[in-house]
Parts: sequence; C-alpha cells; structure tokens
Amino acid sequence: MTVRKILGLLLALIPVSGLCIDSTLPLQLAMAEHPKLGVDQDYIQLAAADTQTSATSASSTIYNPEYPNLFIPTNPDRDGLGDDTKLFLLYQVGVVGILYLMPESVSQWDDEDKTGNIFRKWDDNVNNLRKDTDDWGINYIGHPYFGATYYVRARHRGYTRQNSFWYAALMSTIYEYGIEALFEPASVQDMIFTPVGGAIVGEYLMIGRERLTRNIATKGYSDTSDRVLLFFTDPLGSINEKVNQWFGHDEENQARLNLFPIISLEQGSIYNLELKGLQAMYRW
Repeated sequence: MTVRKILGLLLALIPVSGLCIDSTLPLQLAMAEHPKLGVDQDYIQLAAADTQTSATSASSTIYNPEYPNLFIPTNPDRDGLGDDTKLFLLYQVGVVGILYLMPESVSQWDDEDKTGNIFRKWDDNVNNLRKDTDDWGINYIGHPYFGATYYVRARHRGYTRQNSFWYAALMSTIYEYGIEALFEPASVQDMIFTPVGGAIVGEYLMIGRERLTRNIATKGYSDTSDRVLLFFTDPLGSINEKVNQWFGHDEENQARLNLFPIISLEQGSIYNLELKGLQAMYRW
C-alpha cells in the first residue's frame, strides 16, 4: 500500500469534525467511486455523482431529504427563526423610512399622511381595511416576492409548507397593521397576495435554489451569476448572515481557514482510498 493510500485511509477514519478547523460547518462525505469537491455559498462539501444509499442514510436523519443540497434541518429551528424575525422587524422599520423619503408617486403618501399625530392615524388606519391604489407591479409582483422571502426563510429553518405559509402571513400582517399603518390603512390586496403569492413563489425559489446548489457542487465552483441567484432566492437569509457577521453575533461566519481532503475510492473498497489533494478555503 503506497503512502498516498495510507494517508487516504487515515483521513477516512478521522471523524468529519476533524476535517476542518471549524467543526460546526455541515459536511457530507459521500463514499462514491469518484468524489468531487463542491463549493456552495456557505461552505465546501465533498460531493459525488453516484452516492451510495448506505452513505447518505445517516445524513437524512439530520437534513431534510427533499432538499439535500440546502441542508435544511428536519426539526424546526425555532431559535434561528426567532433571530431572523427580530431582524425582519428592524428591516420593516427601515423600509417604511425609505418609503417616507420617496415621492408621493411611489409611496402614495401625501404631506397630510406624513404629518400630524401619526398614532391617532394608526388607530384610524387599522380599523379601515381598504383596497389600495398601488401600481399593478407592486401589488402582484413585489408583494408576492416579499412574501416568498419570509416563506423561504421559514422553510430553511425546517418548517413545513403550511407553517411557512402562516409565518409569511404573520409577518405580512405585522407590517400592514404595524408600522405601515402609521401612514396608510391596511391593504386588502397586500393581506391576500403577500402570503398566498409568497407561498407559491417561495416553493419555486426553493426548487431553483436546490438545483442551483446542486449544479455548483457538480461544477466544483460558483461564479458571479450563481452568487447573484443564490442571493435573490433567499435575500433575507443572505442579509441576515452579513448583519450577524458585522455585529459579531454569528460565530460561524467569523474569519477562519477550512481544510478539506480530496479522496478517491478505488475499486469500490474502503481499503483502496487514495488522497488526491487538499483544498483550502479562507472565509471572512
């Protein structure tokens, strides 16, 4: 047995957590005939075109098998979604602040809406649900997409389709009857099309994101267009990750060096492992 095969066998016997400096990153070692190194938005993984069922059965108990490349937990991550929600509420305040500075043609808020006792206006607005006069694109494209961003976040946190729909409906209601109601009455269209359209669009985003990450793993790298599409299929998740990183609240996103072995399984036997190389990735 050559030195390279001995090294390959030793690396195969090391626990997965020992393959990288940061052991919190998810890593799947697929024992296939020709494993390849796949690069995702958040981590590098060892992927294979022909994965054995016995090798992946262990991972299905941790991640949702419906979207194997997205590493969605099988049990709801309530703490994670709670942290997301706190940031979403801050973003809603920011969105209203931006709309406040926009011209009336965009926000539909005249000077009277922006002045006076806004808390008295809030009481009037929450009791006067009405059909708004926003542009077609805002009501039937923009709001479903924003509803989808809430839906996708809940799905990524391990929630079912039904619960993710109710989460999107809850966030939409908080916005409509919360800070936006300081300036205008709650909208019938927004209350309906944000969660309902969001669930439909969100499922397509989940399917697209799964295919995208699978293609990236197959290619072995991600280009600019891949990263742009990854962002727009889960924008709130991407923004939350950066915000947590900036404020030092997410240790997983701190600067670190990860090392990953590239291993070849020759002749279908674990005793014929060969070390092909070593991949290093520095994240910051």
